[in-house]
Amino acid sequence: MKLNSSNIHNGNGKAAKNFEVVLHINDFHFTNCLIVQNTADHSERLVLKTIDVSDSRKTDEIISKLTKLSSPFLLNLVNVKKISKGNNFFQYNLYFDAFDSDLLLEMQARQVDRNYFTEEELWEILGSSLKGLAYLHDQEIYHSLLTPQYIKILKNDVEDENYKVKILHPLILELFRDDENERNSDENEEKTYLSPEEFISLKYEETKKYVDYFKADVYCLGLCMLEAATFFSIKSCYDWETFLMNYEFILRKLLIIHNRYSKHIAYVLKSMLLVDDKTRPTIFEIEALLATENENEIETNKRSLYLSPMRTKYKVEINVKKNDLYLYVLVFI
Repeated sequence: MKLNSSNIHNGNGKAAKNFEVVLHINDFHFTNCLIVQNTADHSERLVLKTIDVSDSRKTDEIISKLTKLSSPFLLNLVNVKKISKGNNFFQYNLYFDAFDSDLLLEMQARQVDRNYFTEEELWEILGSSLKGLAYLHDQEIYHSLLTPQYIKILKNDVEDENYKVKILHPLILELFRDDENERNSDENEEKTYLSPEEFISLKYEETKKYVDYFKADVYCLGLCMLEAATFFSIKSCYDWETFLMNYEFILRKLLIIHNRYSKHIAYVLKSMLLVDDKTRPTIFEIEALLATENENEIETNKRSLYLSPMRTKYKVEINVKKNDLYLYVLVFI
C-alpha cells in the first residue's frame, strides 16, 4: 500500500516525498496508527495518525501550536494533510517523528529476563528526556503528565543498542480527543507519577496554585528513571488513604541503583527526587550536573547515599486564616 504524500515538502521547493506503509502499530496514546517510510530513502520513517474531526477550528489551533515546537528530543508534528469530508467534517493525516515503543513497553520486555538497562542506556534515556523537557521549560511550557509511556523510543535496528528518545508533548493528545474510542486510558494510571506537592494537592484542591509544575516535571522524570533502573513499580510510593509518600521505598531503590550502577547516576536521581521543591534542582541545573566532566569534582562535592539518607517522612497541615491559604510542610529526617 502506497501513500502519495504530495503535501509533505521540506520547504525548500524540492519535489514532494512519497511514503509507503511498512507497519501497523497500536500505541498507548496514538492507538491505531501506521509506520510509513520514504520510498527513496528507507532510513526516513514517520508515524501517520489519521483522525476525523468536526471542530476544525480547535484542531487547527492545536496544530498551529505544535508546529511552532521543534526539537530532536520532542516527538515533533512533521506535517499535516487536511481533507474536507463535507458537512463541516474533516480528515487530518498527521505525520509525526517515528517511534517503535515507549519506555514502559521496553521495561516490560526486559523484565521477564531481568535484562536491566546498561548505565550507558540509562544515561541516554535520561539525557534525551532532560533535553526534551528543557526545551519545553525554555518555552515556559511544563509537561505535567510525564510517565514512562510519554517517553517514546526509536531503535533503527532490533540489534541496535543506541536509543533515540523523544518526549511526547501532552498537547498532541488533544488532537485525538474527538476520535471515537480514542484515549481509553486509565486516568488513575496517569495520576500515579506525581511529585509530593501534586500528590498533596489532590487532597487539598486549594493548594494547586502553590505547585511549581516545572519542578514537578523534574520529580516525575526522576520517578520514571527510578523505575527504569530497578524494574520496581513506583505505585508503592503512594498511600492514597493518607496522601503521604513512602520515602523509605524510594531510598531503598536509590541504594539498589547506587550498588548496581555508578554513584553519579544515583546521586543525580536522588537530587531529582528531593521532597522539597524549593531545594529540588531545575531541569537546567540537572542538565548542568550531567554535563560535569570532572568525575573527581563530582565525587568531592557530593555525599554518599549511605551517609546522606533522604527525608523519609513528612506531614502536611493546611491552615486557613482570613480567607488566605497557608501551606506548612513539616519534614522529619
